[in-house]
Amino acid sequence: MNDVSIKIISYKIANVKQCRPKYLGIIIDDELNWIKYFDNIYNKIVRFSGIIYKMRDKVPLQCLKDVYFSFVYPHILYGIELYGSAFQRHLGGMAS
Repeated sequence: MNDVSIKIISYKIANVKQCRPKYLGIIIDDELNWIKYFDNIYNKIVRFSGIIYKMRDKVPLQCLKDVYFSFVYPHILYGIELYGSAFQRHLGGMAS
């Protein structure tokens, strides 16, 4: 199925494995399984979770909540529609 060619007027659209829109942050792959996007989000969340974990004894709880809602929550919330359309096996790291 790699021989499919799409043209708009006379411009041929290139077939790529994945596309990452510069300003939207969603990684779209050629199979629409969202694995690369989920991996990217998971890695961001893990990094910030480590930072919050290290801060837990040094700052008040409200500050930890502020950090969470500033740096973690937006990544979870943005693109949430994709989570519902993904197979459970693709959400393995995020579902635990």
